[in-house]
Amino acid sequence: GYVKGIDFYTSLRLGDYYGWISYGLLLAKENLLNDDIGEFSRYTDQRHTIAIVNNIYLGKNWDFNLRLSYGSGFAYTPSYIMFDIENQRDVWAEGEKNSDHLPVYRRIDVRLSKGFTLWNLPAKIFLDISNLFNYKNVISIRYRYNRNGKPYKEELELFPIIPSIGFTLGF
Repeated sequence: GYVKGIDFYTSLRLGDYYGWISYGLLLAKENLLNDDIGEFSRYTDQRHTIAIVNNIYLGKNWDFNLRLSYGSGFAYTPSYIMFDIENQRDVWAEGEKNSDHLPVYRRIDVRLSKGFTLWNLPAKIFLDISNLFNYKNVISIRYRYNRNGKPYKEELELFPIIPSIGFTLGF
């Protein structure tokens, strides 16, 4: 297998603002020695990734953080419905190896934090909301049959919106 790609990264610090942007372009392929498939996309093939991180110091040890993430979907092997003449029913038939890509991944997270000192150590308490807009992010697709034997596709999703409160203590 092989991977080709390029990453771009830039950051900016301006007064109470700090942020960075990164972009990655990737092509991941493989070719197994013991099959007749030839070259195909590796399951880690995610062509585009973008990350944007912003932090604004609000004063009096308060910070606001905004993180945006985007990734084109990973490669996977799709299946298709075919009619099985012998058994007189629809069945799943596997398509070409890693010939399709999952839907895009996108997420926006926000965090409000307050810094302070505890036992002479730096500490922070924060309120964090991950996946603020509750984007549906598919991590995998399963091909199943219902109770009546009819095929259906099930998308397995990553976590929905998750609010949390946290605490860090530095050393």
